[in-house]
Amino acid sequence: MRWGSGEAQFVRPVHGLVMLHGARIVPGTVLGLQSGNKTRGHRFMGKGEITLANADEYESRLRDDGKVVADFAARRAQIEKL
Repeated sequence: MRWGSGEAQFVRPVHGLVMLHGARIVPGTVLGLQSGNKTRGHRFMGKGEITLANADEYESRLRDDGKVVADFAARRAQIEKL
């Protein structure tokens, strides 16, 4: 996928931008998206919008509330078990 008429390419569409350093939101804009502390997990199985209190909880909240395994190696291992 491409973002607008630019050259940036992604496997999936970009809907949000999380940039945190600890509990602090790092201000910034990438591809026209403003940084924040909100993300979403799986579109059907997740619990909707996830507000992160700090960067350290990203992986666990995405897994528990969003039903998404963010760690590539962990996701691969889980798939290989099937």
